[in-house]
Amino acid sequence: MRKIVFLILINFLLMLKASAQSMNLEFQKDFLLEAEKFFGVDDFAAIYFSADRVFYKQSKQKQLSFQDFQLGEITHVDLLNPLRISLFYKNANTVVILDNHLNEITRLDFSSLENPISAEFASLSRKNQLWVVDALSGNLLNIDINSLKVISESLPLETPYQSFASDYNNFVYTGSKQLYIYSTYATFVKSINVKPVVKMKLNQGQLLYKTNEDLILLHLKTEDEKKLKLPDILIQDFHLNGENLYLYDGKKVYFFKITV
Repeated sequence: MRKIVFLILINFLLMLKASAQSMNLEFQKDFLLEAEKFFGVDDFAAIYFSADRVFYKQSKQKQLSFQDFQLGEITHVDLLNPLRISLFYKNANTVVILDNHLNEITRLDFSSLENPISAEFASLSRKNQLWVVDALSGNLLNIDINSLKVISESLPLETPYQSFASDYNNFVYTGSKQLYIYSTYATFVKSINVKPVVKMKLNQGQLLYKTNEDLILLHLKTEDEKKLKLPDILIQDFHLNGENLYLYDGKKVYFFKITV
């Protein structure tokens, strides 16, 4: 009898642990979207996507666009600040900074710098700076957008690297089985064992990453990791903005609130 009670208790505790390590999604709405890439939704409910090498911002009032076909495909879009949006074109080795009307503020051609860089990744950092991964040196750089000078630089990153993500204060990348975390001034903080990452997004110190099976939310500081309870959606792209989660299946965008 005691053995049976003990087994029931163990099973109950395992169920509690599994529940504590997962998070629910509360469905809000969905909407149709024809796009090649879905980049996200900002705090003002504007939708960002691309089609035929054109970058779009769709709001309730109007649709705006930016295009420069000579730059090729858009590799990465940074939506941390809707007033300063960065577009990274890897093949052109160029970053373009846009305002909230998608007017060009400035662009940075890494090939034309005094010390040229071959950028693997580039996105906005703090204090008018960019995170840049230089394939030539293998280092993570902080580059001032105005002066074009390197403010700080890491030691060479572990290779091969697979995925990159950043917010203003954190930069992360994945190797084969580890996540490497850097803070401001390109300072290495720590590495964490993770499942193989397909794609990831970083927002306010929280990393949302997709494996072949799951979508997982990881807090960089505490290393608290929770799996999201996903609906039956074939995820092509996703975006995290605070507690707002957007999933794109190639036809529709599904908007959820993340709940405990």
